[in-house]
Amino acid sequence: MPARMLLRNALGYWPFLVWLGLALTVYWLYASSVRYGAVMGIVDAIDQDISPTETARIASIDVTLGQPIARGQVVARMDTSLMDATAAFEDVLEWQDAEETIMEHRQSILGMMRQMDGSLSAARTAYADEKLRQSQSDAELAELKKDLERRQELLARRLMREEDVTALLPRIAALEKAKESYPALLA
Repeated sequence: MPARMLLRNALGYWPFLVWLGLALTVYWLYASSVRYGAVMGIVDAIDQDISPTETARIASIDVTLGQPIARGQVVARMDTSLMDATAAFEDVLEWQDAEETIMEHRQSILGMMRQMDGSLSAARTAYADEKLRQSQSDAELAELKKDLERRQELLARRLMREEDVTALLPRIAALEKAKESYPALLA
C-alpha cells in the first residue's frame, strides 16, 4: 500500500510534474538538434550623411568603420591651409583698402591745407592792397586839401573862378567818407 499512497500523493503534484516533463523534453530536443541555424529578418540601420560647412581636403579621419558616433563628436579633421591662406589674403586686401582710404584722406587734407594757405595768402594780399589804397587815398586827400587851400587863396585874390575851387569838394568829401570806413574794413 505504500506504493499506492505514493502514487496518490504524486498525483496531487501533477501540474508540477507536467512542467518538469515538458522542460526535460525541450532540453533534450535542444541538445540533440543542430547547433547552427539561419533566421530570416530585417535589421533597421540608421544612416546619417555628414558634410562639412566649408569645402576642404580631409586631413584625418578620427573614427573607424562601424564605430558608434555620439552627437558633437569629431569625425574627421579638415586641411585648413587653403582656408587660412584665403583668410590671410582677404586680410591683406582689407589692409590695402584701408591704406588706400588713409592715403585718400591724407591727400584730401593736404589739398584743404593748400587751399587754406592759398586763401590766407589771398587774404593777406587783399589786406595789403587795401592798406595801400588807404595810404593812396590819404595821400590824395592831403594833396587835394592843399590844392583846395591854394585855390581858396587864389579865389580870395580873384585870380581863380569859384567853380574851379568847388570842383574839388566832391572828390574831397568822397575820400573823407572812404577814410571813415577804413578802420571797420581793416579791423
